[in-house]
Amino acid sequence: MAAMEDDVFFDALQKHCKIIESALMSKCNMNNEVREDARQALGELKASIYKNFESVKSANFLEACKQSLKEAIASQVTPKRSYANVVAPSGVTENKGKSSDYCVVVDSENCSSEDVKKIIKVKINPAESKLGVCDLKNIRGNKLLVKCFSENDRHWLLTEIQEKSPELKASVPKRRNPAIIVKNVPNEVKNEDLLKVITEQNSEIVVDDESIRQCIVRFTLKTFQHTRHVVIETHPTVRKSILRQTRLKIIWSACGVDDFLIIYRCFNCLGYNNRANECNNALACFHCSGEHKGQDCPNRDAAACTNCIRFNHKTKNIHKKAAIIVRSRHLSTFIDYKNSDCNMVTLEVIAGSTAFTLFSYYFEPSKNIDSDLHQISQVFSSKNLNRLVCSMDSNSKSELWFSPYLDARGNKLSEFISANNLFIINEDCGPTFRATQGTSYIDITVVGSDLLEDNSSWCLSENESLSDHVMIEFEFCLSTVLRDTSSAPFVIFNTKKSN
Repeated sequence: MAAMEDDVFFDALQKHCKIIESALMSKCNMNNEVREDARQALGELKASIYKNFESVKSANFLEACKQSLKEAIASQVTPKRSYANVVAPSGVTENKGKSSDYCVVVDSENCSSEDVKKIIKVKINPAESKLGVCDLKNIRGNKLLVKCFSENDRHWLLTEIQEKSPELKASVPKRRNPAIIVKNVPNEVKNEDLLKVITEQNSEIVVDDESIRQCIVRFTLKTFQHTRHVVIETHPTVRKSILRQTRLKIIWSACGVDDFLIIYRCFNCLGYNNRANECNNALACFHCSGEHKGQDCPNRDAAACTNCIRFNHKTKNIHKKAAIIVRSRHLSTFIDYKNSDCNMVTLEVIAGSTAFTLFSYYFEPSKNIDSDLHQISQVFSSKNLNRLVCSMDSNSKSELWFSPYLDARGNKLSEFISANNLFIINEDCGPTFRATQGTSYIDITVVGSDLLEDNSSWCLSENESLSDHVMIEFEFCLSTVLRDTSSAPFVIFNTKKSN
């Protein structure tokens, strides 16, 4: 009962906070300074409410779990089924699969995709054959993909093509197994021995011999001094078992795993899910979105996203150069409006009972770095730097982040980092800035003392950023702080709807 009252109280507070927040975002004639103070106060109120609420709920959490478990067990009363109920045929046939699950690939040696489509439409009448066909789609290799409504429709379509159009070849497309990436595999374990080592040391992922036989090592994605990232194609059931474990034991290491996904992006129109050699759209510049190549862009001062312009998405401030995106729905985040502007974003993230500070900063190359460092020091004065994660485009050079040169800006920045007891976790993976005029090492990742030992990897991503900066990937092992979020929902960006 107390827990229910706490929930009602917390929901009411959240509702009032949303009302205040919507009022602040409205177009009322409020003084900007008053509005900013109100936003700051609202952010502090949210953080305070969350911390106090979590401490109250944690005290009764165990008892609530026991009561919930008892109620769940009591409600699970399964009615006994008779033999007649089991063997009786169902009166309703349900289509449990998607239309994409029932496909047929049709091709011919001397015909194009359009010719194959015409032959099928002439020789096969879906109404007479009582076929359910959802779509006909041309695919590469002069082939035609036919999407059927059900498994029965696919079977009859294969029979009809074989009887009425023997010149056509019809087959069921083979599904490709999912791929996972195993990170930081020791180099002493060769690719040909990797699967054997994984199955011997991780018996919990072995479902059956057949599913293991379908697993193959596809390629090595990235190689470091002592480790490498390896992509493995696995059976779907094996993939689920591996992701549930979150890590694989490989000799003397525990290697992180994740889904390996490739998002295709066209370098001609900059859209998604198509390639440049198949693109019929207009040329687009990755810098100003004009109809010319990015390397020939005459508008270097007018940055614009072609996809945002194409779909009429607008931003309030086109000069923003710092951002933080949190994809996990299980993390509570609070933006610090007082310490955020176009070149700086400060974010508080609460995981379990532990708070972390995420900080993103862009150093203007034409601006005196002393003023930037003074602004950052004011932000850091009110933060717990032991659990800080900071990413910076420093526009400065130092050997500490593997730049072959040292300049005055880099010297001042390195002294500032050391004075605040912070640590640079960059690895020597190559330049982070790559443009036609040259390359340099200017992007830095800095962490606090509590997170230094938890850092497991730092590398440059193989994915194309469509920018003159390379994407950086780094990981922390925080199993003692975070709860299990291996099955947690994430914010997913549907690239199929971007163009």
